[in-house]
Amino acid sequence: MLNALMSFMSYSYSYGSDYGYDYGYSDYDISGAEAAGAAAGVFAIMGFMLLPAIIVGVVSIIANWKIFTKMGLEGWKSIIPIYNIIVMYEKLNINPLFILVCLIPFVGGLGMTIIGILANIRLCKAFGKSDGFIVGYILLPIIFMCILAFDKSTWDPSKIDMNSFSFLNKDKNVAPAAGAAPAAGAQPTTTPEDPWVAGEDKKSA
Repeated sequence: MLNALMSFMSYSYSYGSDYGYDYGYSDYDISGAEAAGAAAGVFAIMGFMLLPAIIVGVVSIIANWKIFTKMGLEGWKSIIPIYNIIVMYEKLNINPLFILVCLIPFVGGLGMTIIGILANIRLCKAFGKSDGFIVGYILLPIIFMCILAFDKSTWDPSKIDMNSFSFLNKDKNVAPAAGAAPAAGAQPTTTPEDPWVAGEDKKSA
């Protein structure tokens, strides 16, 4: 059987040579230098395409590190995935269990995006930022993160109105920000020393 196969192959190549067919593949061979050049070109294109993403990633790490330190947290906590969100949420009085929203099929990504936006609103408010800055922080995060990280704003969580988005609160008893409207159903605080509030109208002699 093997001898018959070898004879057929020999006949085929002889037939091709007799009629001018060339079975050689030397014209289609790629030299080692050409292959190396092609590979280098591919890597160069990939590197050029990934360069902006690498720059944005490095800048984000630096900005988040600085924001964490302005909040009174250790900067290294900002670079640990998931843990950095938990630490940030606790600092903003947001229940870290909301991270589990991302596990909900089909809507988890959208849910985490909404919660992230609400968390960013509280973060900017704690640094005394305006509504316009908050919009910029949401739409152009990398730019406004750098501004927040390196400007002279200071961390003051009392500026956060905990009555807004109160469903996020981890601690339900945190007082609202100064000047914020009281929660629905809340009773106004009075001082018993005030006779007018106590209903004891003192008539002047």
